[in-house]
Amino acid sequence: MKIAPFAQSNDQHFDVVVVDNISRLKLLALFVTVFWGGHIRMKEVHTFQGKYIHICSNTSLPLHADGEQIGEGNITISVNKQIRVLK
Repeated sequence: MKIAPFAQSNDQHFDVVVVDNISRLKLLALFVTVFWGGHIRMKEVHTFQGKYIHICSNTSLPLHADGEQIGEGNITISVNKQIRVLK
């Protein structure tokens, strides 16, 4: 699966993929296109890249890292040579 098809493991940047305002039917189609990275061409899919990422929301959102729940709320992530998560 190519969720972030342009991500490089050694470029010291985070690649973030956000899916926004999508119907359930189109979401099903998106899942199929993830296998070859075609989903990033959909207008509901936005990609971002950076060394410093801050994610905040008006509502408390669950936070997951590597498949594990690590809490709720806002999060700041930075990368230099190692990834650091600041809650």
